[in-house]
Amino acid sequence: MEKIKQVKPVDLEGYRNPSKSEKQKILNLMKPELRKNRKQMRMLSSILACSSVVATVTVISKLIEGAYDVKGAIFSFAVVAVLWTCFIANMKSITTNKILEKNLQNGKFEVLDCIPFWQYYNQDEGRTEGSVKVQTKSGVPCMVNYVVDIETAMMCEKNKEITIPMLLMFERETKESRVFTERMLSR
Repeated sequence: MEKIKQVKPVDLEGYRNPSKSEKQKILNLMKPELRKNRKQMRMLSSILACSSVVATVTVISKLIEGAYDVKGAIFSFAVVAVLWTCFIANMKSITTNKILEKNLQNGKFEVLDCIPFWQYYNQDEGRTEGSVKVQTKSGVPCMVNYVVDIETAMMCEKNKEITIPMLLMFERETKESRVFTERMLSR
């Protein structure tokens, strides 16, 4: 049996423009999540900015004083580089988040009707999320694990014979994608 190659969401075929109702439901689900994520990223950004500046000032002052040996200087430069890299990556994530929210509000995204082919959930008490992988209705699998509520993941496992329709949202500018079920969209 030949294994079918899983593809990135951008490479899937069959996307369509969402209906007015789908646009509104997806926006309503995504907006609080995006704002919460952006708030967390801003807090992290502040911490990273302060840490980066302090580390940079410390390294520069120790260099001026001549308080470093070669190994110490290399280690300090590496720490400063990692802090600044994390700060820049976090700022890029904030920008991507803003662009995604703006494009969702303007309805600039596509959807793809799909079905799950793989699911996972942790059975520990208190868990509320699971994940699924989806495939197009023609059987082309997507390589991304999408977070869903645990009930959806369990339902996918129990109903292997019954295909549970899902909607894959894809936004081309940020290359962000999410998957939704009828149940998730009707909340």
